[in-house]
Amino acid sequence: MNIQQYSPKLNLPRTMLIQLIIVFYTTFCFGQKEATIDSLLLELKSEMEDSSRVNVLNELAWELRISNPGQATSYATKAKKLSAKTDNASGLLTSLNRLGVIAFYQKDYLKAKSLYLEILEGEKKIDNKFGIGRAYNQLGLIYKGIGDIQKSILYTKNGLDIFEEINKSNLVAVVATNLGDLYRNIGKFD
Repeated sequence: MNIQQYSPKLNLPRTMLIQLIIVFYTTFCFGQKEATIDSLLLELKSEMEDSSRVNVLNELAWELRISNPGQATSYATKAKKLSAKTDNASGLLTSLNRLGVIAFYQKDYLKAKSLYLEILEGEKKIDNKFGIGRAYNQLGLIYKGIGDIQKSILYTKNGLDIFEEINKSNLVAVVATNLGDLYRNIGKFD
């Protein structure tokens, strides 16, 4: 029998060890996510000022965006309404971003496009470079989903320029990879 097929300390076959690691990791991650959601729900029940409530609603929307998009949409919509009522521009843009991400994940590209165009204008009004770059990048992804590669390239390049300007090297790498993928799709390998 090949010695390298066994873990030296646990004496388990390598595939079983890998399966145990995967089970532990997913249980740990999902348990952490559930704990975060429970904590946010508990916080939402407490008395808090409107801006804090908006933040909690937006965080709940973010945590639930994939596992429960309907509930995530409900929380983001509540955050949007409360933000508009209290003139909380940052909370409003965050709630729109949550709604845009949910629409994107559900492949409702027209709704996502509309939301991100609104977000882009809002971020420009408050001159939030990070938000502008994020909106450009998301619009690039949305146009890719729609199948308009030329517009996707245009928006992705704009996002890349912003992230380079504000020295967000991790995002520069991600967006540059997105841009490279777009060029590959149209056969521009240089």
